[in-house]
Amino acid sequence: MRADVSVMVATYNRADLLGETLRAIIGQTRPPAEVIVLDDGSQDHTAEVVRSFGPAVRYVRTTNGGISAARNAGVRECRGEWVAFCDDDDVWRPHYLERMTAAAGMNADLQVLFSDFVHIRDGRWESASKFSFAPAGYWDGVVDQHGGIRVFHDSMYRRLLTFQPVFPTCTLVRRDHYWTVGGYDGAFGRVGSVDWEFTLRAVERPPVAAVFEPLAGIRKHASNFSAGYLFTVEGELAILRHALAAHRSGVEHRRLILDQIGERSWRAAEQAFEAGEFDKVIAHARAGDLACQPRWGRLKVALAFAPPLARLAKRVAHYFRATGRGRATPL
Repeated sequence: MRADVSVMVATYNRADLLGETLRAIIGQTRPPAEVIVLDDGSQDHTAEVVRSFGPAVRYVRTTNGGISAARNAGVRECRGEWVAFCDDDDVWRPHYLERMTAAAGMNADLQVLFSDFVHIRDGRWESASKFSFAPAGYWDGVVDQHGGIRVFHDSMYRRLLTFQPVFPTCTLVRRDHYWTVGGYDGAFGRVGSVDWEFTLRAVERPPVAAVFEPLAGIRKHASNFSAGYLFTVEGELAILRHALAAHRSGVEHRRLILDQIGERSWRAAEQAFEAGEFDKVIAHARAGDLACQPRWGRLKVALAFAPPLARLAKRVAHYFRATGRGRATPL
């Protein structure tokens, strides 16, 4: 079966990287039915970049509303049976769509499929793929089909609570299924890990397929990494709390979700201390699970109640680390 695929790229102020992304999409060994760029109110020369590709790419511009609104607006423009997402700074391998559409054709019941990927740093494709970092047992029970394709015949929801290998750039979703699960939630349009909230809902119902081949490169660079891990983990916490109240599987996996909130709250407290946001250190620590408290967690929380002392302690610790005299000092 030749899957009918619309490619949708939501973008905002990425004109310097968008051209490479679009060239990789247009140069696929199995071309898509259409390519749509949804410009979320960019203020750079994004429009000129897209229009340089001529009729191969359809350009749609909206008022800036965040990634959730942009993705929903972009999917409304799509006509294909399947929607392939690609972030505006990522790059597909030339045979990405060929492999993904072949996998989609193996099971008529599939609604979602995703592939492995690697990171691109400073133009270099790393060798270690995302799937290789999955915790022990993560892929247990997944049915192995030929060609490196595995199918989940149970819900992926529980697995995604502990490890997230499903990234938009590497995902195909049936267009009807996208709307059946409600599309992206606008409430999370400007928080970290927004894709995770949609993905949890999208994969609740099996089957879901995974292609065990790194078919894309997820670029890491200053403009998508500068917000820091605190922004990401605070988004994760907001999504986990939302899942308890709003997701169909939230009740079933309540204990695991609460455990994840307890663990990630300490991660957030650690990152908040590093960022010098001491009020957040205290707030996140109060929500943290004591069983997950890091070695120096109690000291950092105590220091957070006295910001001048905390800043002094951080400067001293950084000095000793920089001079090689205190490598074990975590402050």
